[in-house]
Amino acid sequence: MKQDPNRIKYWFAIFFSILFLTGCGAAQHIDPGPQPDTRPKLYWSGRTITGAESFSSKRIYCTGNISIESGGSLSLDYVTLYMSCESDAQYGIFVNSGGTLIIIDNSIITAHSTAEGYYQFWFKSGSTGQITNSTVEGTWTPNPAGKSQFNEAGMFVEANNFSTSGSTFQNSKGNGIEAYWFNTFSATNSNFINNGANGLLIRNVDNFTVSGCNLSHNGILTTRTDGCGLIFMVGTGTITNNTINNNRFTGMEGSGAYNVAINTNQANNNGHFGIFLHDEFSSSYAEVYNNTCEANALSSTIHTGLSVENAVAVYAHDNTFNGNYIGLRLLSNSLTTTIEGNIITNNITHGVHIDNSSPTFYRNTITGNDKGVFIQDLHGTPNPNFGDTSISRSGYNNLSSNTTNGIYNNTTQNIMAENNFWGYYSKGSINGYNDDTSSRIDVIPFLTAVP
Repeated sequence: MKQDPNRIKYWFAIFFSILFLTGCGAAQHIDPGPQPDTRPKLYWSGRTITGAESFSSKRIYCTGNISIESGGSLSLDYVTLYMSCESDAQYGIFVNSGGTLIIIDNSIITAHSTAEGYYQFWFKSGSTGQITNSTVEGTWTPNPAGKSQFNEAGMFVEANNFSTSGSTFQNSKGNGIEAYWFNTFSATNSNFINNGANGLLIRNVDNFTVSGCNLSHNGILTTRTDGCGLIFMVGTGTITNNTINNNRFTGMEGSGAYNVAINTNQANNNGHFGIFLHDEFSSSYAEVYNNTCEANALSSTIHTGLSVENAVAVYAHDNTFNGNYIGLRLLSNSLTTTIEGNIITNNITHGVHIDNSSPTFYRNTITGNDKGVFIQDLHGTPNPNFGDTSISRSGYNNLSSNTTNGIYNNTTQNIMAENNFWGYYSKGSINGYNDDTSSRIDVIPFLTAVP
């Protein structure tokens, strides 16, 4: 029987259309799903390193101490090391003086089960350490020779030199890292998250850098004394471009004698302070600039976006303090502090709270708060300067559009506030805005436009 060639073409067209629509006959990508970990397993009952040892692409299960002695070095490259403890701090990793530990390339150092026990991790004085693109979790070094500040060390580091980059320190029973008394410490592009106490605690370190890190959601164990993203105590350093959010207590805290630059950080949604700088024992200096502190201390009646207390000289400029319970507080601040070019807006109570302090304010925007500025003498006599025609870098602040007052002076002190914009255009209306019935705020001359 003779076939109709047009009919044959018709059915071929139908057949190839079906192949095209179903993808049959074409190369396809099929997601294989999670692949089994085929790296070889090693089992250690403990290990003492006295020479150079290197392990790559392994899974190591350890039921004992790992000690790296003087002259010994251990390098872990894409290694998962499980520390198996039957109780907290039963075993640990100890890098002794003269020893070196290098952890790189997606290695993971972890507790086999934190329900059974966290492990110790201690870089001792005179050791050297580097952790790059790796994860450390499940640490608890409760009392490293009595040196831990609050007996809350997770990983305890007192090495000669230590650096970490691209790494994560998480789920410690104490601090993610506590760095103590050595020359150089560097943490870049790393995560310090979900730790029981603080994310990172730095003490007595001559030269430290914390840059590009995420220090958030720390203080998850309410039995711990602390719960901050970052604490630094006594040292010189730079803290830049970090995210410090959602910590149980304070985002960043500095105490003791220090000289630091704090810039371009985000400290938001922390339970207490966004940034808290104080020094009760000596004198310190901090330049604080280009930072954002938002929505801190919303459940508190005393904490702030930034607080400066005691013997700290601060130059705070070009920051944003928005939506905190209090934007900025200066309490018993005995050294020279300058507040310049900041945006202090929409804070629940006061944009600025001053008690027993004498800061100078220049070209700030202080608007949208309940009280723009609240001045009191509960702890001593304040003498702030919001503008003095005899001082070149003072005044020119925008104090308009606050709900209750621009400046509320709850003291008997006379306050200098010349050359500012109030949103009102007569002395009487400005005094009314400030509830200044006794004319203790010198507002003449005033500006008639936003500076």
